[in-house]
Amino acid sequence: MELEVPILQTYVDGLDRVLGGGIPKGSTVLVAGTPGTMKTSLILWMMHENARAHGTKSLYVSLE
Repeated sequence: MELEVPILQTYVDGLDRVLGGGIPKGSTVLVAGTPGTMKTSLILWMMHENARAHGTKSLYVSLE
């Protein structure tokens, strides 16, 4: 029996394609990159859009 895990979209078409539709719900994700590459903006956009579209709750933790 295979469990089907819901997917949360990133709302970035190319990234969703690479990730097979998005990020598995309940996952812990580390987003890393050089300064100024819009990492925080990407995460906040994803959280906002998933909350708006599906009522999902998210937690953002910054280690800066």
